[in-house]
Amino acid sequence: MEHQCRAKRLDNNENIYGYYAEIQDKGYMFNYDSEFERVCDSTEQCFNAIVGFVEVNKETVNRCSGFMDCNCHMLYEDDIVKFNDWRSLFVVCYDYGTFGLGIRTSIDYKDLKEVILNELDKEADFLENDNFISLWEIYQNFDFQSHEIDNIHLMGNKHDNPNLIK
Repeated sequence: MEHQCRAKRLDNNENIYGYYAEIQDKGYMFNYDSEFERVCDSTEQCFNAIVGFVEVNKETVNRCSGFMDCNCHMLYEDDIVKFNDWRSLFVVCYDYGTFGLGIRTSIDYKDLKEVILNELDKEADFLENDNFISLWEIYQNFDFQSHEIDNIHLMGNKHDNPNLIK
């Protein structure tokens, strides 16, 4: 997977992608191209250190789901998405041991099953949780062949676009 996490840099509030580490109660990101440098401290103890650690706001760290939307944008926790032309927007979240879409109101599984039956001529199979649907269930029930989910459209995220979900 190209990016494990996304977070906001403390120095300029821009998104940064890569690995996340928490050191002495502070959050840091570094990417795959980070280099190691031999560093010696005041006691002349030497060690290999990663060059390129960037301090981030720990509240904005989001894990990558491994799935993409219809425009090939990678989906991360706290992303806000439109799903299957429903009026409500969903938030990508990690719950029940998997990534999925959360919503404040209940999901109308009857409507969703009818869409799958009409579009794909097959019976749908969902766990039918009231306000969460896993990305794997969507992927499986709509017969997608890649990690792009054609009926999910990325609208923004909770950190950059909080007004979308108020």
